Amino acid sequence: MTVQRIFRWALPVCFAAGLLSAQVGVPHVGLVRYADGSVWTVNGLRSNFVLGTRLMTGVTAASFSDAGGLIAIPGEVDLIRLDGSVVGRYKTDEAQPVLDISGALTSATIYLPSAHTTLRWNGSSFGATDAAEPVFRQKTFALFSDGQGLEVQATDGTVRTLQISATDVKMERMADDWVHLSSVTAHRDWALLLNSTEMQLSELPAPREEAAR
Repeated sequence: MTVQRIFRWALPVCFAAGLLSAQVGVPHVGLVRYADGSVWTVNGLRSNFVLGTRLMTGVTAASFSDAGGLIAIPGEVDLIRLDGSVVGRYKTDEAQPVLDISGALTSATIYLPSAHTTLRWNGSSFGATDAAEPVFRQKTFALFSDGQGLEVQATDGTVRTLQISATDVKMERMADDWVHLSSVTAHRDWALLLNSTEMQLSELPAPREEAAR
């Protein structure tokens, strides 16, 4: 067999192996809850996301960090690990609990608007704290919507506007550096990378049809 023929045979094999390696090594971004209540793993690179595993359904609110997450389902709020296993549980009939976890599991907080009560995970259970009513924060930034769009305010008071015209944008943390933005009326979902050095908005793919099976 000539060197040229060996090269012709080896090249596609190497190329296929490279593709397989690239697929295996797709980086994990975080977890995201869609409007249909399904929670998915998100993988890929900025502006090129793919959905991985569907972890659960029936979730009405969520917040995730690199360590775990909080999910609300009818009748309770669960503190979970990234694989979906439950660490702690708080029984509540609150229709719209506000959830936040910004890092370790001990950063998990639940705000119950009807009772004006904030609860924090202490390592073994959820207990009441004196924390004020929550404002959505990512790192040192505050996020809020106004007539201009979605505003991102830094600690020095400077404000940057994301050109999202939908007025019903919902914000949920999907990892330490990532925020899930969603609009039911626009039928769109975005992932916002936001930290001390970067701010980048990318669109997320819609959940796959087979999620209903």
